Amino acid sequence: MSMLSKDKYYEAFGDLLYAMALADGGIQEVEEITMRERLQHYPESQKIIDRFFRNKEENNTVAFSYMKAIEVCKVHGPDPEYAFLLELLVAVARAYMGIVPEERKILDTFIRDLKNAFKADEQSC
Repeated sequence: MSMLSKDKYYEAFGDLLYAMALADGGIQEVEEITMRERLQHYPESQKIIDRFFRNKEENNTVAFSYMKAIEVCKVHGPDPEYAFLLELLVAVARAYMGIVPEERKILDTFIRDLKNAFKADEQSC
């Protein structure tokens, strides 16, 4: 585990969820509801939700929020919680009009970026 705080890691979840919700052109209420429902029993849900709405208040772009998040994830390193995050991203993407190409691109890029980062980590050990 890196020296990165767990708070930053959970904030990155919020950044990614924001990027996903915004990717189809705008954040829909059903996407926010889906996110809140899926996080209802998750211990760090408030950190994630707060970060999502901070991005919204700041009117951040998809690219900005994604890049902020992926850098944190790369530093954080492998973590079993990425499986939950992916499920959450897919649920938010599906919530409004199914998974559109822009959302599919975020999912595919996120998976590829994590695999590449962690493969590089393994090779440097």
